[in-house]
Amino acid sequence: MATPDVQYLSSGDTALTVQFGTVIERELNSRIVALGHSIAQAAIAGVSETLPTYRSLLVNYDPLVVTRDELVAQLQPLIESPPEAGDAAPAHWQIPVCFDSDLAPDLAHVAAASGLDENEVIKAMLEVTHHVYMLGFAPGQPYMGDLPPALNIPRRENPVARVEKGSVVTATGLTIIYAVPNPTGWHVVGRTPVEIFNLAREEAILFKPGDKVRLSRIERDEFDELTAQVDDGSFDMTRLRQP
Repeated sequence: MATPDVQYLSSGDTALTVQFGTVIERELNSRIVALGHSIAQAAIAGVSETLPTYRSLLVNYDPLVVTRDELVAQLQPLIESPPEAGDAAPAHWQIPVCFDSDLAPDLAHVAAASGLDENEVIKAMLEVTHHVYMLGFAPGQPYMGDLPPALNIPRRENPVARVEKGSVVTATGLTIIYAVPNPTGWHVVGRTPVEIFNLAREEAILFKPGDKVRLSRIERDEFDELTAQVDDGSFDMTRLRQP
């Protein structure tokens, strides 16, 4: 794809936002993620971290080591020569989800709003290979897309004060898996027993931007069994990673 117009936006005096156009697209987001890897490989003096979003990359830097103009000059050739996948190749995951009514209190509403029945909503969510656009709002929490147009429904009119960790929620054609208990303005349509964020693990955060995620349906007895395994530490996280 052609490189969209690039803007360099100061985000305070220690960060620079490199913004690519105005459209949210998988291919563009994949290039943004790969650009972050290229910046890391280039080891630009003064750059401490990069954070990808839907259509931009935040670059944190030390202005005492590299000025804004110097940083832009070093970023431009990396942007003009899009990187190959290389080290940025995405991981593929399969995440078990239970859609029982007490774990999916908004499934009926989503079905009615989309003109589908509940099984069709579930089927649509299972058939999509979800692209992790970014992590945000809570530690390790993935913003994933893209669902079919029928599921591009508005957020809730009235947010709820708390949803449990592992809740699978949807709105505006996107899907989130909640990393920790939190309020939400999205629609809760299922829950996974998998902890996508756990500080006790060597890799506390399960997903990275650019990863691919498939959801698989499980029944309540398996959900309860896997939840018990997660709670006692016997759950095998490697089973989630796909070739």
